[in-house]
Amino acid sequence: LGPLGQFVLGDQSESAIVLLATGSGIAPLKSMLLDLVEQREDQRPITLYWGMRYAADLFWLDDFQDIVEANTKVSFYPVISQPEPEWNLSTGHVTDLLEIHHFPQDAGYYICGSQATVQSIQQFLLAKSVQPQYIHHEKFF
Repeated sequence: LGPLGQFVLGDQSESAIVLLATGSGIAPLKSMLLDLVEQREDQRPITLYWGMRYAADLFWLDDFQDIVEANTKVSFYPVISQPEPEWNLSTGHVTDLLEIHHFPQDAGYYICGSQATVQSIQQFLLAKSVQPQYIHHEKFF
């Protein structure tokens, strides 16, 4: 059988794309990111947040850095919740960075992670007056 889910990129009415993942939830978002930059040549701002517990678990880190270097519209923020002393980038959770970074309310938010993560990010976005039609998600258990 082919894929049965409905976790796909929205239409062009979203003014920006914000990809939010924790753990292995990054897999579908990497595919979306590659589709946006390589196939669609999308010119909207695209921001990727990827939360992990430990920096050593950030597989594909070099891949994402290469994408950012090749595409001026793409930003990437790895977030570590249990950092080692030498980690000098973002710490905490994905929502901690969303609190600092501001996006248009009509940006498309694509979330993939555990059920608790998806619910937490959804609640955060709704509290910031993002309309439900701009929040897309996939949960894994």
